[in-house]
Amino acid sequence: MATPFSLKPVAHGADVVIQSLTKFVGGHGTTLGGVVIDGGTFRWAEHAERFPMFNCRARFPLVYVRDFPISPYALRCRTVGLRNEGAALPPFNAVLSLQALDDIDQALDA
Repeated sequence: MATPFSLKPVAHGADVVIQSLTKFVGGHGTTLGGVVIDGGTFRWAEHAERFPMFNCRARFPLVYVRDFPISPYALRCRTVGLRNEGAALPPFNAVLSLQALDDIDQALDA
């Protein structure tokens, strides 16, 4: 299985990428996390009837395609997850993931 550093799925045409921080960045099992990357290339407005959650108003007056034209999927993941479940990475887990990411970056530079 290729890592996101070596595969670069957006460069290969993926519109949305979901990666595991636990496996590919941390690698040492100290934290759980994931990343959602919106490539900004999918045309949500052209398929409005198939994706009403992005093209119609929900509980609050946001229409994601209209208000966030660059990356509506990532913004919807962020806002709805925080509103409904409180899905946020704890600060200490973020530090551990960033330390592992820095180790990877230094290894790639060497």
